[in-house]
Amino acid sequence: MIQESCSDLGSRLFLRIREKLGLAYYTGAMNFLGLVPGFFAFYAGTEPEKIAQVESEMLKEAELLRADGLTADELRRAKAKVIGQKKIERQELSGFAMGTALDELHGLGYGNSDAEDARFEPVTSADIIAVAQKYL
Repeated sequence: MIQESCSDLGSRLFLRIREKLGLAYYTGAMNFLGLVPGFFAFYAGTEPEKIAQVESEMLKEAELLRADGLTADELRRAKAKVIGQKKIERQELSGFAMGTALDELHGLGYGNSDAEDARFEPVTSADIIAVAQKYL
């Protein structure tokens, strides 16, 4: 949810760092998961002389996520996008087969994707704060 909420043209990162401050061409976040710890990263395309200021602004945004989580609107949008993207991925047979195979390989079971959407709905801002405090 954090990755999704920080990665679109209406995200807090984009609106502040690109639109309000004019520091970057693009901004976003990415999450790489695996069997062993992966990583979470904020990124931006900017000019070399603006790197320090962009980094400072991103750290401020990370701190806001740690303190306040996502707004109700950010959380609602992130859930809708994640669930919608998962549904689209499952429409293509190769994507569905890959996801099912990886779920089975990771010990989640081949039916994991059938129940996946329902696990996103109950996520709250308090959950986001807990995750942000642990990982950001």
